[in-house]
Amino acid sequence: MGLRVYKYPNNVQVGSDFHKELLEVFNNCGLDVLKLIIKKNVRTQEKLQKEIDELDKYIKEDLIFGIKEEKDKYYKVRNDIDTKCSDLIVRKMNKLKRDIQEYENNVSYPKPPYTNKSTYGLNKREKGVRLDRVRGGRQKYKRRLDSDSSPYISLQLPPPAKKPLTKIVCHLLVAEPEKIYAMPDPTIPESDIKALTMLCDLADRELVVIIGWAKHIPGFSSLTLGDQMSLLQSAWMEILILGIVYRSLPYEDELVYAEDYIMDEEHSRLTGLSDLYYAILQLVRKYKKLKMEKEEFVTLKAIALANSDSMQIEDVEAVQKLQDLLHEALQDFETSQHQEDSRRVGKLLMTLPLLRQTATKAVQHFYSIKLQGKVPMHKLFLEMLEAKV
Repeated sequence: MGLRVYKYPNNVQVGSDFHKELLEVFNNCGLDVLKLIIKKNVRTQEKLQKEIDELDKYIKEDLIFGIKEEKDKYYKVRNDIDTKCSDLIVRKMNKLKRDIQEYENNVSYPKPPYTNKSTYGLNKREKGVRLDRVRGGRQKYKRRLDSDSSPYISLQLPPPAKKPLTKIVCHLLVAEPEKIYAMPDPTIPESDIKALTMLCDLADRELVVIIGWAKHIPGFSSLTLGDQMSLLQSAWMEILILGIVYRSLPYEDELVYAEDYIMDEEHSRLTGLSDLYYAILQLVRKYKKLKMEKEEFVTLKAIALANSDSMQIEDVEAVQKLQDLLHEALQDFETSQHQEDSRRVGKLLMTLPLLRQTATKAVQHFYSIKLQGKVPMHKLFLEMLEAKV
């Protein structure tokens, strides 16, 4: 437990009264430290328990907790954590018992290295004299570089060409989710059912990610739960498509639905997704022409969420405030990073109607697939699909 830190004085004889008294002092000190650690751990435990209770309440009030699959996952994680904590407590208790037993039996510390050998005649290193304490020994401070002898000291770096990013844009960059993978089964032959099943599964998984991502948008969590849900139900497909568009920018006439699942024109035709392919590709070409950057993508995605056409908004003023906040963030970014193009903000915002139009087309297509009943769909995807229709 890190308590057996001790140092015997010189020439302590094993078994002597002084040695026994030292062991008693060591043991008492160790036990006192143990008591102090236990008190500290109790305080830490009480603090952590309070934080766990608050987190538990927060999770159960979250939108995702209403989904049965997510609720089951949460309880499974909690059970695993509780089990591991119990095992850890048992191991620590057993270790504590062993330590106490060793203290009581005076076997916690090894015997002192008593020797009668004289230390006269040994050199300074053998006697343990620190070289940095003697003249000519190891230097304590390094010599500073001479600016005249180093050609790199006087090298002047050019000032940054662009101003730092705004706080909101930085926040959105940090909140951006990790890459998503479809993980297609290579043993199953390619077919329209396989492709559509994979896309529905991808959409369902991305929906869970989107709900978590939205909560990190500055101002979103301040809205009522009803308004949060209304915005998500209204804009989820626009957010999904914008993600496909951004991933597809480095490619030529291919749509990147996931890092490991890319569809070209022929593949889209075989799976019955030609109309959707051309609609999304039109957006890709628009953003390619604008050379959209990641900072613009994350801000535009947040704007798409806030720019709802839902008729169920409870607090219109609060949603409008969120929209203004995000529009200002985009404007500030363009002013600082693209001063040469004063119309760039307008060009980006003008793509949003086409994005919504494409999202509507995608919702209608997948809803028709749902009515056919040939492709399995997860509950969350179905609920959001029906809410949008």
